Amino acid sequence: MSRDNRSIYLVVRKSNTSKRSRRADLLVISTLVVMSGLALSGCVTNPVTANPSSPAGSAAPSGPADPAGSRAEPIDPLDDLKDPDSTDYVEGELSPVIHEKGTGPRGFEIERPDESVTGLKYFVSCEPSSTFTVTESTFYSGPCSTHFSNSGSVPLSPGDGPLTVSIDIPEDITFWLVALPVQ
Repeated sequence: MSRDNRSIYLVVRKSNTSKRSRRADLLVISTLVVMSGLALSGCVTNPVTANPSSPAGSAAPSGPADPAGSRAEPIDPLDDLKDPDSTDYVEGELSPVIHEKGTGPRGFEIERPDESVTGLKYFVSCEPSSTFTVTESTFYSGPCSTHFSNSGSVPLSPGDGPLTVSIDIPEDITFWLVALPVQ
C-alpha cells in the first residue's frame, strides 16, 4: 500500500471501529486504491461532450480532426440493397435514376420518370460526423453514415421536363447518392 493510501486508511480507520465499519472501510479503501492506480497510470475517462457544430448539439467525441486520407469511405447503397444477406435487401431488378459518388454539394438534372412513378426514394451514405439534405420538390435529410442508415421518399414535382435534384453537404464530405423510382 502506498504512503497516500495508508494515510487514507488511517483516517478512515480511526473514525470507525466496529467490524461492519471495518468491511466498509476496506471497500472504500480498495476503491480509492484502484482509482488512484488508474490516475497514476495515465488512464482517464474522457466524457462525451456536446459538439455545437453538429445538429441539435448532439454528442460527439472530442479530439483532433482526422488528417486528410484517414476518413471513413462511404459504401455504395446499392451494395446493401443488392446483398441478400443485408437487412436492406431489395429483391428484383433495381433501376436507379441517380447513382452518383461525389464530394461536396452537387446538383443533378435527370429525365422525368414515366407517369407511373409518383416519387423518388433516396439512399445516401457519406462520411460520418456530418449531415446531408437532398432536395427535389421537397427535401429529405439526415445524419451521415458510411452505410446508409435510412431512406426517404420525395414526391415528384408537378410538370413536364427534366427534374433537378441537389444534395447539400459540406465541401469536403464524400457521398454516395442513389434514387430509386417509387410507383
